[in-house]
Amino acid sequence: MELLETFGSGSLLNAAKTKLANLKEELATFDDREVQEIDRKIQENQAQLSRITQRIAEINVDVTRLEDRNEKLKGPLMIQAIENLNERQKHFDSLYQYHAFKARYEAFYEQSLRSREVIDYARITENFRNNLQQNRNSLEMIQKEVQDLVTQFNYQYPVESLPIDLNQSQVYQERLTTFQDSDLPKKEGQIKEALAQAQKIFRYDFLGKIRGNIENLKRQIDEINRVLKGRKFGEDEYKFQVSPREQKKAFYKMIMDELLINQDELNLFSEGFEVKYQREIEQLFAILAGSPVASLNAKETLIDEYSDYRNYLEFDILVQKGTEKQRLSKTYGSKSGGETQIPLYIALLAAFSSVYRVKEKRNNHTLRLVLMDEAFSKIDGEKIKECIDLVREFDLQAIFSTPPEKVPEIMAKADKAVVVFRDKNQVEIREFASLSELEGD
Repeated sequence: MELLETFGSGSLLNAAKTKLANLKEELATFDDREVQEIDRKIQENQAQLSRITQRIAEINVDVTRLEDRNEKLKGPLMIQAIENLNERQKHFDSLYQYHAFKARYEAFYEQSLRSREVIDYARITENFRNNLQQNRNSLEMIQKEVQDLVTQFNYQYPVESLPIDLNQSQVYQERLTTFQDSDLPKKEGQIKEALAQAQKIFRYDFLGKIRGNIENLKRQIDEINRVLKGRKFGEDEYKFQVSPREQKKAFYKMIMDELLINQDELNLFSEGFEVKYQREIEQLFAILAGSPVASLNAKETLIDEYSDYRNYLEFDILVQKGTEKQRLSKTYGSKSGGETQIPLYIALLAAFSSVYRVKEKRNNHTLRLVLMDEAFSKIDGEKIKECIDLVREFDLQAIFSTPPEKVPEIMAKADKAVVVFRDKNQVEIREFASLSELEGD
């Protein structure tokens, strides 16, 4: 009854029809493209889900296979692989444990692992091989240097009799340990001090005295040449020459360098002198020290040779005839007897003058006596007189023993003549003043 009353009037029905009409009209104009897009995406997702489900099934199959393989590796295969790896590690360590680049490559490898970068093993291996070859070359050079040192050591210290095989190098280490454990290293300071003192004596006393003797000799030669200047023996004039000996020229140059003396004091420790002549100083000091294996006589011979200033010099006589000059050392073999005797007499008289210190102002009170047997045996005429005049120029006193044929030239210059007469076992000595007296007897 209520329902009839509600819909009986027809108003509600009309309203419903109107709403239905509106809905139909709205449905006719509705855009369902968005719904269709959603449906399409739903279908795509369902397809992707199906593929994922299939992949998961495949992965599960792989996992099952890997688990089975892992179980097998945990058995004998794993043990064998670990043993092989350990063997290779031992072999590598034996070869490269102390290799200079081992730590560098280990650090690089660890850094690559931490950074999860892809490790370029080929590049690492190539770099390592290049560096390994460089190290092998360096090792060969070092081994050669060590071999040279070993050879030098055995040469300098043959009494040690140590092996020269580098595989027995531990012998040298043992010898070094023995030396270090001895008292010698403790005395190193004393040894160095003694060496410095020896070098000081060598430089100040040794070189200085040689220089002084050479300078004194040059002054004597200058004085002799002053006496000889302008004096002719026949057509010849003579002059002494002194020059450095070629074999010791480097030492001579060092000894005569002005750096050696500064204001009448030796200046051997000046930097300039030591730098300039370091090689010569060390070489000369080593010569005087002598080789460890040399005999005592050999060492003394070397010391005598290098201590004598005359061994640093070469002596010669320059012979001048007119404008022509010749060195006696070059022409001595081709000269006649008389031509070779005159330079010898000149040298002899010059030597006596030096020994007697004739030209020195002090300590020259000497007899100055010169004795000559068979004097002027190969010299004739005026040359004999020139030689006697030279004796006077050198302030020497001479006693000549000569055969009778040389008496006329000698008597012309001599202060006194004594004749020795011998008749069998009887000898008579008589002084005379003239040749006529001698001829009468």
